[in-house]
Amino acid sequence: MRGARFRFVGFGLLGTISLLAGCSEELGPEVMPTTRVQGSVTVAGRPVTSGWIEFIPIEGTVGNMRSARIGRDGSFRVDRVAVGKLAVGVANVPPRAVMTSFGPVSLGLFNGMRTPIRRTIPGGSVTRVDLDLAEEAQAYQGIIEAMKRPMAGPGG
Repeated sequence: MRGARFRFVGFGLLGTISLLAGCSEELGPEVMPTTRVQGSVTVAGRPVTSGWIEFIPIEGTVGNMRSARIGRDGSFRVDRVAVGKLAVGVANVPPRAVMTSFGPVSLGLFNGMRTPIRRTIPGGSVTRVDLDLAEEAQAYQGIIEAMKRPMAGPGG
């Protein structure tokens, strides 16, 4: 009788472990593919020397917002950035306008969630992202101007 009870407890314990192992696969955390991103932030070729760069998942990309301090040379490195479509912004940079050959560029345009910068970050071990905020401002201005133009009607 004692041996039967031991087998019953053993099978019960084995069954519980098997059940828990199966549940952990089904109910575990969702895997979020991430990568390391490194690069630089400049304005008309001159480094942004302070502040933070932010990577914000958008349009169905699964992941968390990640940020990194921008070094005195404009460089940054951030781990666990979501793979997919992201908004890229800067924070705690001087909001004043910086004069460039394109005209004045306000760094406040690229602050956090309002930033017009979009990048698709591929999977892999390291992705390089180099941003020139003067070029990004010029591209954004071009989009705004194009949106203001009247669209041609059916006749022309």
